Amino acid sequence: MLEQLEKEQPIFYKQAIIPIQEKKINHAYLLETNNLEEKKVSDIIEMFLFTLFSNTSKQNESGEELSKLKHLIHIRNYPDLIEVKPENNIIKKEQLKSVMHQFQEKSAYDTCQVYIVYEADKLNTSAANTILKFLEEPEENIIALFITNNRYKIINTILSRCSILSLINKIPEEILSLEDPLLDFINDIKERKASPLLLNFKKYNEGILKDKATAEQNLILLKEYYKSKLDQKDESLTLIECLKIIEIITQSLEKLRYNVNMKLWQDRLLLELTEV
Repeated sequence: MLEQLEKEQPIFYKQAIIPIQEKKINHAYLLETNNLEEKKVSDIIEMFLFTLFSNTSKQNESGEELSKLKHLIHIRNYPDLIEVKPENNIIKKEQLKSVMHQFQEKSAYDTCQVYIVYEADKLNTSAANTILKFLEEPEENIIALFITNNRYKIINTILSRCSILSLINKIPEEILSLEDPLLDFINDIKERKASPLLLNFKKYNEGILKDKATAEQNLILLKEYYKSKLDQKDESLTLIECLKIIEIITQSLEKLRYNVNMKLWQDRLLLELTEV
């Protein structure tokens, strides 16, 4: 299963699974699902939890014990795991206080204890303040996992204390219509020497790059598109140029994690792509 995860979600695998396997574990994670199918998200969470629990256990677990662990996680009946979901479309302070109270007890399996907050963007103000205190002074072996479709809906004080993990919701190229803005952008990159990227700045400023969330999702898709082109012959793009475009997109995605001026960021991105 992990092999399939690495293939389908290489960024997540590199940022989450490998560090956990190397015992480099954070006290809080935020998983951004990017509209990925619910079943796939659930499967990814299961693999994340299995990796986390199996790598924090202080005991050498047998194959039988690992199978039991996997089953208990699958049915969400693992004693060191607590799930918090919205009630009437809100996550309330009392729900999080209950988590803290339950985790006063020692781990049942001598491993870490994990609480998952689904739809974390629905934390009300008092709940957000309650969990913030928990994050500011994290207790050893208690790990938070916040789930949201869009990281920018989460308040910055919580976001800044989490390790951000983002899933790829890849759209196969064949289902994109010729009028799709992403294909227009790709075509403008092909004609970059004529500077259509800069000439169409307003269109992209108001479209696929209009805000952080939209720009990030589209750049992730573009990065996957150009990665798929590395093994294909494309007369409009050499291998070196393709690698350079991937590098520009990667660096631009990294800059989006910070409080950037979007217009300056957009200007820089389009100019760098024009100069490839």
